[in-house]
Amino acid sequence: MYSKCPTEKINLTGELFSTAMSASKQWKLEKSLGEVTTECLTVLVPEGESEDISITLWVGRREGFRISDTLMLKPTWSIPPKRQEPPPHIQQEQDGWH
Repeated sequence: MYSKCPTEKINLTGELFSTAMSASKQWKLEKSLGEVTTECLTVLVPEGESEDISITLWVGRREGFRISDTLMLKPTWSIPPKRQEPPPHIQQEQDGWH
């Protein structure tokens, strides 16, 4: 796994993602501790050379929904639910931010 990105490099991810990361609780904690790097961006590299790399971002909740809306992401589930909509509490939260 790779992490500890210098915070001044986060803007290279573009405004949508850098704004979202800087709104996260993780970012705020790191800043309060005087960190000059962040773990809001991690890269997981599997052992197999033919396998894809996974990149994970830690973002603020509101900003994460904004990314989801902007990129028109659809809800997906590990176990198919009986309904295709997000759980009611998530839907209410999203509706309140539009």
